[in-house]
Amino acid sequence: MAIKNPPVDTSMAFACAAGAQRINGRYLNMESKGATDLTNREIMVDLLQGKLELTDADRESGEKIRNHFNGLLFKKLVGKLNGFEQNIAELLDKDSVPFHKLGIIAALPASYAREVKKEETQETIIKVAGSSQHLQNNRGPLQMVIKVVDSVRLALYNCWTVTAVTEQGNLVGFYMKTDPKELGTEYTKIRARVKGFSQYKGNVPITYLNYVKPLEVKTKENVCDSLF
Repeated sequence: MAIKNPPVDTSMAFACAAGAQRINGRYLNMESKGATDLTNREIMVDLLQGKLELTDADRESGEKIRNHFNGLLFKKLVGKLNGFEQNIAELLDKDSVPFHKLGIIAALPASYAREVKKEETQETIIKVAGSSQHLQNNRGPLQMVIKVVDSVRLALYNCWTVTAVTEQGNLVGFYMKTDPKELGTEYTKIRARVKGFSQYKGNVPITYLNYVKPLEVKTKENVCDSLF
């Protein structure tokens, strides 16, 4: 008869989920992992069994993630949860997580990171909404300093769509064939041409660029920091 694994303390489960995300650097399940990869759930089990080291930073991150999703408990009271959210809320409401449901917790750090990124993007967009203007189309190359606020990979076209804000507070967008990580996480000086104009989310002026070429990554001290 197979030995039934005991439930896991909820805080420990979230800490191990954060640790698994740190070790893998992304969320992997049985469908997305490679032949030699471990899933995040498998790494969680190794952390629980002491085969891998759980850090204080993992515990801190786990608590942040758990607190973030605690908002689902209110939605549960008013009956506004979808199926996946319902499963999460039921686990958050208890002191321990059934061992066979660790896979649900394993997926939450990646979901948390996406939601935080989305919130940060929205905050930046709101901040520039009143100041963003279309760039002048002089038909020649322009140079500007930008900070990427959002990027999405379009698998069908094998490219990324990038949304950024200039140091003057103007919203710009463009496509890249390479990973936008090469633009850095801070500020990048680029050369580009104006392709066209539109309204982001229907009400914020955005200028679309093409022929975008990164020139240099700039430090925070080199640019106007009033918007970033």
